Formats: sequence, C-alpha cells, structure tokens
Amino acid sequence: MKIESPCNDKCFNEDNHCTGCHRHIDDIINWANMNDKEKREVYKKIEERKKLLNLK
Repeated sequence: MKIESPCNDKCFNEDNHCTGCHRHIDDIINWANMNDKEKREVYKKIEERKKLLNLK
C-alpha cells in the first residue's frame, strides 16, 4: 500500500514547519525519496508535533 503525503497545501511558520501537515521542510523535500519506513517515521513526528500544539 502506498503511503500518501500528508500535504494539504498550507504554508510554513518561522521554524520551517508546515502549518498544515506539520512536517519540517526537510521532510517535505525528501518525501519522494523516502522509503516506507522513513515515511512512517515522519508520520510519527507529525503526531508528536500535533500533540505539542494540542491539535487532533
């Protein structure tokens, strides 16, 4: 099963994190070259960032 990008076309904040998908700019740039394990790790980081921001 293909792991889809979490991108939702939002913009970056001053910390280079997307305010929409909560990925860091490096994660976005490298997404196409990541394997499934690496993409799952990005999703874990997204959930951690959302918890820090009290988002669901």
